[in-house]
Amino acid sequence: RQVIPESLEMAFSFLAGETAIAGAGLEIEVVPLKARCRDCGAEIREGEFIFICPACGGFDLDILSGKELFIDYIEGEKGRQVSGKQ
Repeated sequence: RQVIPESLEMAFSFLAGETAIAGAGLEIEVVPLKARCRDCGAEIREGEFIFICPACGGFDLDILSGKELFIDYIEGEKGRQVSGKQ
């Protein structure tokens, strides 16, 4: 959940360096944090809590969304060299 998009993009660019993926970019979609309190069942959205339920003050929360990190797809060009092979 604590991934900072700008830091991830910078690290990706650095690691891509002079490899076959040099110049590739990331498209990042931030998913809002959503949780449910196990004590009272309240659904809580990002900005409404800091891991404390605003409805009952409980600490027992299930994170429902916002911690995902998915690679939706990878797009490339045919014929680019990867690891010295074609």
